Amino acid sequence: MPEEVKEELAAKPAKKGKVPKIFKNRYFIFGVSSFLFIISLLTLLLLDESNTLRPKWADFLFNWFKGFGLTFNVQMATWLMFLFIFGLFFAIFFITLFYKKGLENKREKCLRRHDRELSEAEETGYKIRFFVFTFLALGALFAAGIILLSVLNYWSIIGAQFKDFPTQMANFLSALGLILGMILIIPVTFAFLLLIFRFLIMLIAIIAGNVQDNVMRSQNYQQNLAAVQAASNRLQEEAGLKKGRGGRGGGGDGDGNSNAQSPQADIIFPALTSIDLKWEEKYAKEEAERLAAEEAAREAANPSKKGKKAKKAEEVVEEAPVEEAPVEEAPVEEAPKEDPLKPVILNYGAARTTRGAANAEKRPPLDYEQFKVLAYEFQSYLCHNKYYFKINTLRCFIAGMAAARLILLQGLSGTGKSTLPRVFLEYVGGDAYFFPVQATWRDRSDITGYYSDFTGQFKETELLKHLYEASYIPETMNLMVLDEMNISRVEYYFADFLSIFEYPAEDWVVPLMQVKPGTKLPKYIENGMVRIPVNTWFVGTVNIDDSTFTITDKVYDRAIAIDFNELILPFESSYRFDSHPITISELMAMFQECKEKPENNLTPAERKKFLDLTMFISETFDIQFGNRIMNQIDNFLPVFVGLGGTKNEALDFMVARKVLRKLEGKFESYIKDGLNKLNRYLNSTYGKHVFPESEAMIEKYRRKLS
Repeated sequence: MPEEVKEELAAKPAKKGKVPKIFKNRYFIFGVSSFLFIISLLTLLLLDESNTLRPKWADFLFNWFKGFGLTFNVQMATWLMFLFIFGLFFAIFFITLFYKKGLENKREKCLRRHDRELSEAEETGYKIRFFVFTFLALGALFAAGIILLSVLNYWSIIGAQFKDFPTQMANFLSALGLILGMILIIPVTFAFLLLIFRFLIMLIAIIAGNVQDNVMRSQNYQQNLAAVQAASNRLQEEAGLKKGRGGRGGGGDGDGNSNAQSPQADIIFPALTSIDLKWEEKYAKEEAERLAAEEAAREAANPSKKGKKAKKAEEVVEEAPVEEAPVEEAPVEEAPKEDPLKPVILNYGAARTTRGAANAEKRPPLDYEQFKVLAYEFQSYLCHNKYYFKINTLRCFIAGMAAARLILLQGLSGTGKSTLPRVFLEYVGGDAYFFPVQATWRDRSDITGYYSDFTGQFKETELLKHLYEASYIPETMNLMVLDEMNISRVEYYFADFLSIFEYPAEDWVVPLMQVKPGTKLPKYIENGMVRIPVNTWFVGTVNIDDSTFTITDKVYDRAIAIDFNELILPFESSYRFDSHPITISELMAMFQECKEKPENNLTPAERKKFLDLTMFISETFDIQFGNRIMNQIDNFLPVFVGLGGTKNEALDFMVARKVLRKLEGKFESYIKDGLNKLNRYLNSTYGKHVFPESEAMIEKYRRKLS
C-alpha cells in the first residue's frame, strides 16, 4: 500500500458504530422492559414448585419443565428481590422520563413567553426543585410502606426470610439464571425456525430449478420453441425482402447479398405473431392469385403467342414415341405428415357465418331506405329461425351500437340474451365470440393476459387474440360477448375499457405491458398496447339473481342496457328473411346520415321539454347525471327513429334505463311520494301511456316501497 494512502487512513479517525435510533426511543425501552418483566414474572410462576397462584392451564408447562429438571423452589426473598429490582428500574425510568419531559416543557415555555433560551441558573433551579420533590415523594411512600408493614406485622416475616442472607442471595441468583435461560429460549427458537424456513425455501428452489430444466429439455417445449423461432425467422426474412435487403433482416449491399446478420429477436407475443404470420400467408396467396389472373388475362388478350406455344407443344408431343403402359391402379397418396416445427396458426375466423357472403350479390349496398326497414327484416330473419323479439328491442340493440361501445343484455335466463348478438352477426355477416366470465376475475390481466417471467412471453387470452385479429378485418362487424358479465365485479376487470371508451377512437388502446425500445412486436401492438378497432363492440349478458354482483352506476352510465323480462310468443312477419351483409363503412354511414336528418333529432322545443323532465327528476330524487347521458341520447335517438321508431319511444327507453334505474336500491320515505309526482308529471307533459316503460318502472318501485 502506498505511504500516502497509509497516512491518509491513519489521519482519519476510526468510525464508531452508530446505535440505531430505535434503541434510544423511550417508548421502545419501556415496552421491552415491560415485556421482560412480564416474561420473568410468568417464568417464576412456572418454575416455583410450591406456588399456589399458578393457573390450571399452566400446569402442563410446569410438568414439562419438571421433566427436564428446570423447576425451582422460589422463596419469598427471591420474589421480594425480583420485585425490588424491577421496581427500582421502573422508578428510575419514570423519574428520568418526567425530568426530561418537564425540562423540555420549561425550555419551550421560556422560548414562547420570553423569546430566549433557558439560562443555566434557571435550569439548575429546575433540577433542584424536581429532585427535592421526587425524593420527598419517594420518602413519603417509603415511610408509608414501613408503617403499613409494621401495622400488618410483616417485618417479622420479611426478617425471617432474610435471616440467612447469603443463602437467599444464592437462591435468587439461581432463579435469575433460570429466568435468563428461559427468556433466551425465545430468540433461539425463532432463529432455529428461521433456519428451517430458509432451508425449505432453498430446497423448493432447487426442486423448481430441476423441474424448469426438465421442462425446457422436454420435446414439446423444444418443438414449441423451434416453432416460435421459425415464425420469427420468417417474419424477419419477409421484412428484409420488403426493404430490399438480403438475408434475415441483415444489411445488404444492394445485390441481395447479406453482409450482416441481425440477432434472433425474442417473440414476446407468440399467439399474436402467429396471427400476423397467418395473414401474411393469406396476403401472399391473394397476391399470387392476382398475378396469375393478370398473366392469364394478358395471354387471352394476345392469342398469337398462345397459338405458337400450343403449336410447339403439339410438335413435341408428335415427336415423342408412344408406348403403351400397363394399366395400374392409381396409388393412394398418403396425407402429408405435419411438421412439428411448423408454428401453430389458429383459424380464428372459422366461426364467421357464410350466409351473408352467399347473399352478398342479392342485396345492393345499404342505403337509408333499406336502413329504415332493417329492424323489421332482422325480426323476420329471427322469426324464420324460430327466435322471437320485440321490434323495439331490436331497434335499441342496433341504435345502442351508435351510442356506446358496451351493450348490456340483462334479465331472466332463457330470454335470448346470448342468442341476439350471435344471430345478429349471422344476419349482417360478422364475427361473434363468446367468453364466459369467471368469478375470480379481478383486473385487466384476466381479460388480456399477463407477462410470464418464467417463459419470458406474454400469456394471451382468447379475448386478446380475437380483439387483435379484428384489426385485420376492419370492414367486418366484431362482437365480444362477455357471458354472465356480473358474476364478478365489472368495474374491477373491465375498468380500463370503460375509461378508454370515453376518449376519441384514435385513443382506444389498452396497455398490456411495458416494453423496451427496439423490442420486436406484432403488427398491431403499439408500444406494448393493443388497439381496439372501430369495428368492435362489447356485449355483456347479465343475470339478475343472488349469485351475481350488482351493476354499478359507473357501468350503467357508460353502457346501453336492454332488459329481457318476458318471453315473447311466436308470431309471423311478412318482411324479407334472408341475410343482409353490412360492412362497417355502410353501418357508420347510416348512423351519420340518421344524425344529419333534422326529422330524426329533437327540435328545440322537444329538447327543452325533455331537459325540464330530467331537471324535475333530479330535484325530486336527488339524482345526479352529467352530459354523458345527453350525448348518448343525441346519438341513440336519431338512429332509433331512422329504424322506424318514434322519438317518444326512444326517450322513454333512455329515461327508464338511464335515469330511473338510479333509484334501484333506494328505500327512503320520500321516494314513494316522488314516484307519484313523477307519474303525474309524465301524464301532464307527454300524455298518459306515452312513456310505458317509464311508467312500468315507476309502478315496480312503488310496489317495492309499499
